[in-house]
Amino acid sequence: MDIIAKAPEGPAPYDVARYFLAVGNGEYGEEWRPYVKAWPERWNPVIVDFFQATDLKPEGDETSWCAAFVNWCFQQSVKRVATHSASSGSFRCFGTPTDKPSLGDVVVFKRVGNDEPCSGHGHVGFFVKDYGTAIEVLGGNQIEGHEQSHMISSKRLVKDGKVLTLHSYRTDLKIHLSPTVGY
Repeated sequence: MDIIAKAPEGPAPYDVARYFLAVGNGEYGEEWRPYVKAWPERWNPVIVDFFQATDLKPEGDETSWCAAFVNWCFQQSVKRVATHSASSGSFRCFGTPTDKPSLGDVVVFKRVGNDEPCSGHGHVGFFVKDYGTAIEVLGGNQIEGHEQSHMISSKRLVKDGKVLTLHSYRTDLKIHLSPTVGY
């Protein structure tokens, strides 16, 4: 598939994620835009492809795919997946925690009341900016727009919500191997 084939190799995982954000913004043509979100009637082959970076065979793009997206960005960038798991909770044990996240670090949310150490439901994406009570996160499977589409986007998520709460910021040398590049 051209979208996957044209994804950058070598820059930081965050840069790979930014490529897909640019696809969704129409910067690679209108015909590619639908490939960054879940499809209502059949599986989106791009999203299903993200799961090859995990140990899960998905049941289409209805399976939660935020961790698959982050793992795929690592695989594309540094030729190694981060956790090899489709569970966002697996990122609770990725790299090292940091109180001062940098652009491209990993942001991990957990479901309220879930205290499993390295598994469980939640959300994971790349850190963009801290707004005090909210964090801008670039990630996959984020609900956007009036259609409530699950898509790759950059959006603000509250740190202490009714469903999700911030678990940690995670950093690793693999995240910052190269400076971010523009698209």
